[in-house]
Amino acid sequence: MDCQDLATKQDLLNLYQLVNEQASRIDRLEGEIERIKAEIIALTIGLVGIVAVAAAPLIAAAVAGVAAELAALSASLFGAVAVVEAEIVTVGGVAVLLR
Repeated sequence: MDCQDLATKQDLLNLYQLVNEQASRIDRLEGEIERIKAEIIALTIGLVGIVAVAAAPLIAAAVAGVAAELAALSASLFGAVAVVEAEIVTVGGVAVLLR
């Protein structure tokens, strides 16, 4: 075995160690990526919850406004129907008088 064989074996050993170190770093980084993904998901869920809580009163107010508008529209329609019925009765009464 000559010096060049020993150098080659040492180079291979160094390369093997370097590959193992890089693999360990990659594993750690992949773990860090997964942890960050989980944190982003948790933050997103929290943000959605905050938005839902903040938006709930606005949505409730909008629904209440629509309900009030519908009630007002109903009252107007019932009033219009009452006026038309009164006019029909008036016209009917006049028709009876004119006979």
